[in-house]
Amino acid sequence: MGSPCCCKKLVDGRRGLDKDLRRRLRRATRAAAEFRAMAAAIAPYDAQCNGVTVHDIAASPPLRMYLPAAPPLLGRRLPVLLHFHAGVYGVGDSTLALYHSFYAGLAASIPIAGIVSITLPLAPENPLPAAIAAGYAAIDWLKSLARHVLPTELVPDPTSDPVSKLRNTADLSRVFLIGDSSGANLVHQVAAGFSLAEQGYWCWGDDPRYAKGMPNRMV
Repeated sequence: MGSPCCCKKLVDGRRGLDKDLRRRLRRATRAAAEFRAMAAAIAPYDAQCNGVTVHDIAASPPLRMYLPAAPPLLGRRLPVLLHFHAGVYGVGDSTLALYHSFYAGLAASIPIAGIVSITLPLAPENPLPAAIAAGYAAIDWLKSLARHVLPTELVPDPTSDPVSKLRNTADLSRVFLIGDSSGANLVHQVAAGFSLAEQGYWCWGDDPRYAKGMPNRMV
């Protein structure tokens, strides 16, 4: 028969394990709830909230736009951010609360015309290079909005149409590609391939070692 001292140690050890297990379960439950909150889809809204409006554009690929509600300072045209979401090319989209919480705040706090976020085609139904091609298509969509603007031309009066608002406030000679995780990899692929293939487009830090054969959009 074991001594009272050994039994007490066994009981204390079990209590410690139970306490640690309960703590870990509480932590896992909180983490699961936080994940569900971040993975929830946020609906677009035309009425400004915290200085920004959010719009879904039925382009190919689908786009989400975050537009500052305030007019550009001194009527000057401002750059655009083009965002590529994460998800290892197989999950995720631009409507997630994870992105809304960050990019809505960013659009309202820095001098930009807006943020355009691409909903990428996902594997396995759409394996690479489909996501890269979607990046090129998004840049083509932005190009379609561009027109010649005189240096002294001011931004027109505000409009309720989000695409027209972006066209009227954006300096589309300054489009900056941004991405997180696998989206950052797409930024490199799209920027390098596009600047190699298109006359008049330049990617800072473009390295010719990444080119394969003649310049084209599929590097």
